[in-house]
Amino acid sequence: MKDKKLIKILIVALNIIGIICLIYFMIPYISHDMTIKNPDAMLATYSWDTSGFVLTLGVIPLIIANTLAFIFIKTKHRVLYFIPSIICIVLAGHYLIFATDWREEDQNKPMDTMKCVINKKEYTYKIYKEENGNYSVGFEDNDSIPVAIIDFTDKDSIVKSIEKYYKDNKGMCP
Repeated sequence: MKDKKLIKILIVALNIIGIICLIYFMIPYISHDMTIKNPDAMLATYSWDTSGFVLTLGVIPLIIANTLAFIFIKTKHRVLYFIPSIICIVLAGHYLIFATDWREEDQNKPMDTMKCVINKKEYTYKIYKEENGNYSVGFEDNDSIPVAIIDFTDKDSIVKSIEKYYKDNKGMCP
């Protein structure tokens, strides 16, 4: 008799913790909170994005807690125990389908790549076109090319300015 009462208390406590976690992560996700709680972290993300990810991870444990309450705690409207699970499934589904940009990897591909050699060292330059129409260049950390000499007007001017730098400094871009 005491064991069943203890199990019921633990299941109720587990459901309360699950509901508190659901509310805690639901608020930043729904409000689309753009703050970054820890900008120095290895993977710094917006609060809404982190909350959406945690809600997705929390679907299964919340369903388990709500199912345990449905099985062990006999009440008139037991089906209402699944409301938190349904809310979490809807939010996680929204995060996975609408809020997550699965095309992000395609946007980071360079539109052109060039290699140049100076002092028997080879350097690689990747030219990107950003969403706003501007151009940028990715290069290695140990590269000593001055960014100020690169003409970012368009792809051809970037290539010409880098080639000119190497030609002026007794290098070449094959």
